[in-house]
Amino acid sequence: NEVVRTLIEAGAQTNATNTDGKNALMACVSNGEREIALMLIDAGVKLDVKDKKGKMYGDYALDAGHQEMITVISERIKK
Repeated sequence: NEVVRTLIEAGAQTNATNTDGKNALMACVSNGEREIALMLIDAGVKLDVKDKKGKMYGDYALDAGHQEMITVISERIKK
């Protein structure tokens, strides 16, 4: 988590995507990485991004069996 924090503080592009259109938040929720996902949200990652197949972060969470990540993110963005 410290590496991610350092990268964000150094100006890493939190909305960057790979060739499939997948961003860091999608990767985090796929792996159940709660703290990193919250850091990305606090850093301003876009939540309405779709990959090239039309999947959003919630789809990745559900596909990986981490539906709790949707709740975690929803609660954070309500603040």
